[in-house]
Formats: sequence, C-alpha cells, structure tokens
Amino acid sequence: MSQTPSFALAVAAVLMLAGCQQPITAGAGAETFGDAVNRNIAAQVVNPDPEHPAGPPDLEGNRAAIAIGRYQTDQVKQPRDFRTTTSVSISTSSGGN
Repeated sequence: MSQTPSFALAVAAVLMLAGCQQPITAGAGAETFGDAVNRNIAAQVVNPDPEHPAGPPDLEGNRAAIAIGRYQTDQVKQPRDFRTTTSVSISTSSGGN
C-alpha cells in the first residue's frame, strides 16, 4: 500500500506545477502574428479591387484597330498550335520475364 501515497504526491506535484504556468498573453509578438502569411498572400494575389477606367483602353495604331474590328465581328484569328521542342515517350512493361 506504499504506492498510493507516492501516486497522490505525484498528482499533487503535477497540479502545483500546472498552477505555476504563465497564461498566454497578447504581449509577446501578438502585433506581428500572421505577418508572414499576409505578406505571402499579398505577393501572390492580384489586386482584388482594381480601378477600372470608365471607357475603352487608349490604343493607338492600325493593328489595334483591326484587332478590335475582328473582335467586334467575331472573326478573331485562332492562335497557332504551340509545340515543345522535345518529345516525350512513355513505355510500359509487364512485371514478368
């Protein structure tokens, strides 16, 4: 029966030590908490509320006028097929001999 008093003393010691723990306060670094995350988001996100001009953009030149005319008449040029300069081949094999 000598184990019960030592167990009770251990529980009491743990409870006393838990009472000595300092509470988490808003002081230690709380004003900069989350700055890294906020800066990463700001670096990766386009302005969610951009300023839009009232009218169409200022474009000069004949090519811009021709492109706008094609867009308005639904005759936009289709882009060329872009391909990579290297080819990739994938081969599969069965696990047998």
